[in-house]
Amino acid sequence: MRLPVGVCCSIVVILMLSTHDRAAFAQAPTTLAEFKAIIDQASATALEVKKVDEKMADAVERGKELVERKKRHDANRCTYPDGQREKCDWYEAERRTLDEQSSAILKEFAEYEDQKRDLVGGFRILMMKLRVAKVIGRLKEWVDNDVAPCPLKPSLYAAVACLDAAWENHP
Repeated sequence: MRLPVGVCCSIVVILMLSTHDRAAFAQAPTTLAEFKAIIDQASATALEVKKVDEKMADAVERGKELVERKKRHDANRCTYPDGQREKCDWYEAERRTLDEQSSAILKEFAEYEDQKRDLVGGFRILMMKLRVAKVIGRLKEWVDNDVAPCPLKPSLYAAVACLDAAWENHP
Protein backbone atom coordinates (compact mmCIF):
# COMPACT_ATOMS: atom_id res chain seq x y z
CA MET A 1 0.00 0.00 0.00
CA ARG A 2 1.39 3.38 -0.99
CA LEU A 3 0.97 6.38 1.27
CA PRO A 4 0.15 9.82 -0.13
CA VAL A 5 3.19 12.07 -0.58
CA GLY A 6 1.99 14.48 2.11
CA VAL A 7 1.73 11.69 4.68
CA CYS A 8 5.20 10.39 3.78
CA CYS A 9 6.70 13.87 4.09
CA SER A 10 4.99 14.39 7.45
CA ILE A 11 6.32 11.08 8.74
CA VAL A 12 9.85 11.95 7.60
CA VAL A 13 9.69 15.38 9.28
CA ILE A 14 8.39 13.85 12.52
CA LEU A 15 11.16 11.25 12.50
CA MET A 16 13.80 13.90 11.82
CA LEU A 17 12.53 16.17 14.56
CA SER A 18 12.23 13.32 17.06
CA THR A 19 15.99 12.77 16.88
CA HIS A 20 16.66 16.16 18.45
CA ASP A 21 16.57 17.02 22.11
CA ARG A 22 13.16 18.13 23.33
CA ALA A 23 14.80 21.20 24.84
CA ALA A 24 15.38 22.41 21.30
CA PHE A 25 11.64 22.98 20.99
CA ALA A 26 11.41 25.24 24.01
CA GLN A 27 9.72 28.59 23.75
CA ALA A 28 11.09 31.08 21.24
CA PRO A 29 13.19 33.90 22.76
CA THR A 30 11.50 37.02 24.10
CA THR A 31 14.35 38.69 25.99
CA LEU A 32 17.85 39.82 25.14
CA ALA A 33 19.27 37.12 27.42
CA GLU A 34 17.33 34.42 25.56
CA PHE A 35 18.44 35.82 22.20
CA LYS A 36 22.05 35.87 23.38
CA ALA A 37 21.79 32.29 24.60
CA ILE A 38 20.56 31.14 21.18
CA ILE A 39 23.24 33.16 19.38
CA ASP A 40 25.91 31.63 21.64
CA GLN A 41 24.51 28.15 21.08
CA ALA A 42 24.44 28.72 17.31
CA SER A 43 28.08 29.87 17.40
CA ALA A 44 29.10 26.83 19.43
CA THR A 45 27.23 24.55 17.02
CA ALA A 46 28.95 26.19 14.04
CA LEU A 47 32.33 25.54 15.69
CA GLU A 48 31.40 21.89 16.18
CA VAL A 49 30.36 21.66 12.52
CA LYS A 50 33.69 23.20 11.53
CA LYS A 51 35.56 20.57 13.60
CA VAL A 52 33.58 17.79 11.93
CA ASP A 53 34.26 19.36 8.50
CA GLU A 54 37.98 19.33 9.30
CA LYS A 55 37.81 15.67 10.33
CA MET A 56 35.93 14.88 7.13
CA ALA A 57 38.56 16.69 5.05
CA ASP A 58 41.30 14.71 6.82
CA ALA A 59 39.45 11.45 6.13
CA VAL A 60 39.11 12.43 2.47
CA GLU A 61 42.86 13.08 2.21
CA ARG A 62 43.67 9.78 3.89
CA GLY A 63 41.20 8.11 1.53
CA LYS A 64 42.92 9.63 -1.50
CA GLU A 65 46.30 8.44 -0.24
CA LEU A 66 44.85 4.98 0.31
CA VAL A 67 43.48 4.91 -3.24
CA GLU A 68 46.97 5.70 -4.53
CA ARG A 69 48.47 2.92 -2.40
CA LYS A 70 45.81 0.53 -3.76
CA LYS A 71 46.64 1.57 -7.34
CA ARG A 72 50.35 0.91 -6.72
CA HIS A 73 49.51 -2.43 -5.15
CA ASP A 74 47.31 -3.46 -8.09
CA ALA A 75 49.87 -2.26 -10.64
CA ASN A 76 52.56 -4.57 -9.18
CA ARG A 77 50.89 -7.97 -9.30
CA CYS A 78 52.64 -10.83 -7.63
CA THR A 79 53.40 -13.84 -9.78
CA TYR A 80 54.56 -17.23 -8.63
CA PRO A 81 55.68 -20.50 -10.16
CA ASP A 82 53.08 -23.25 -10.51
CA GLY A 83 52.22 -24.82 -7.22
CA GLN A 84 53.96 -22.12 -5.11
CA ARG A 85 51.10 -19.78 -4.38
CA GLU A 86 52.46 -19.13 -0.87
CA LYS A 87 55.19 -16.97 -2.42
CA CYS A 88 52.48 -14.30 -2.89
CA ASP A 89 50.92 -14.56 0.56
CA TRP A 90 52.45 -11.18 1.41
CA TYR A 91 50.65 -9.66 -1.59
CA GLU A 92 47.26 -11.03 -0.51
CA ALA A 93 47.90 -9.90 3.07
CA GLU A 94 48.65 -6.40 1.77
CA ARG A 95 45.42 -6.45 -0.29
CA ARG A 96 43.38 -7.46 2.76
CA THR A 97 45.00 -4.70 4.82
CA LEU A 98 44.21 -2.11 2.15
CA ASP A 99 40.61 -3.35 1.95
CA GLU A 100 40.24 -3.18 5.75
CA GLN A 101 41.67 0.35 5.80
CA SER A 102 39.27 1.38 3.02
CA SER A 103 36.31 0.03 4.97
CA ALA A 104 37.48 1.81 8.12
CA ILE A 105 37.80 5.17 6.36
CA LEU A 106 34.37 4.79 4.74
CA LYS A 107 32.84 3.96 8.13
CA GLU A 108 34.62 6.90 9.76
CA PHE A 109 33.42 9.27 7.04
CA ALA A 110 29.83 8.02 7.39
CA GLU A 111 30.00 8.69 11.14
CA TYR A 112 31.19 12.24 10.46
CA GLU A 113 28.33 12.73 8.01
CA ASP A 114 25.87 11.58 10.69
CA GLN A 115 27.41 13.95 13.25
CA LYS A 116 27.26 16.84 10.82
CA ARG A 117 23.67 16.10 9.86
CA ASP A 118 22.65 16.12 13.54
CA LEU A 119 24.54 19.34 14.25
CA VAL A 120 23.11 21.11 11.22
CA GLY A 121 19.62 19.93 12.22
CA GLY A 122 20.10 21.42 15.67
CA PHE A 123 21.40 24.63 14.11
CA ARG A 124 18.30 24.86 11.93
CA ILE A 125 16.11 24.49 15.00
CA LEU A 126 17.95 27.40 16.62
CA MET A 127 17.44 29.46 13.49
CA MET A 128 13.75 28.54 13.51
CA LYS A 129 13.50 29.80 17.08
CA LEU A 130 14.90 33.13 15.98
CA ARG A 131 12.51 33.35 13.05
CA VAL A 132 9.48 32.77 15.27
CA ALA A 133 10.71 34.92 18.14
CA LYS A 134 8.03 36.71 20.07
CA VAL A 135 9.51 40.13 20.52
CA ILE A 136 8.48 42.91 22.77
CA GLY A 137 8.66 46.65 22.44
CA ARG A 138 11.99 48.07 21.32
CA LEU A 139 13.38 44.65 20.36
CA LYS A 140 10.93 44.24 17.46
CA GLU A 141 12.76 46.61 15.09
CA TRP A 142 16.13 45.05 15.98
CA VAL A 143 14.81 41.52 15.42
CA ASP A 144 13.06 42.47 12.17
CA ASN A 145 16.05 44.33 10.71
CA ASP A 146 19.12 42.64 12.18
CA VAL A 147 18.21 39.16 13.45
CA ALA A 148 15.46 37.90 11.12
CA PRO A 149 17.65 37.93 7.98
CA CYS A 150 20.35 35.76 9.61
CA PRO A 151 18.60 32.38 9.41
CA LEU A 152 18.10 32.99 5.69
CA LYS A 153 21.84 33.17 4.98
CA PRO A 154 23.18 30.52 2.57
CA SER A 155 25.43 28.78 5.12
CA LEU A 156 25.51 28.32 8.84
CA TYR A 157 28.83 30.18 8.99
CA ALA A 158 27.25 33.18 7.27
CA ALA A 159 24.26 32.94 9.61
CA VAL A 160 26.51 32.93 12.68
CA ALA A 161 28.50 35.92 11.38
CA CYS A 162 25.20 37.72 10.79
CA LEU A 163 24.00 36.86 14.32
CA ASP A 164 27.26 38.05 15.84
CA ALA A 165 26.95 41.34 13.96
CA ALA A 166 23.29 41.63 14.98
CA TRP A 167 24.21 41.11 18.60
CA GLU A 168 26.77 43.90 18.41
CA ASN A 169 23.92 46.23 17.32
CA HIS A 170 21.32 45.11 19.86
CA PRO A 171 19.41 47.82 21.76
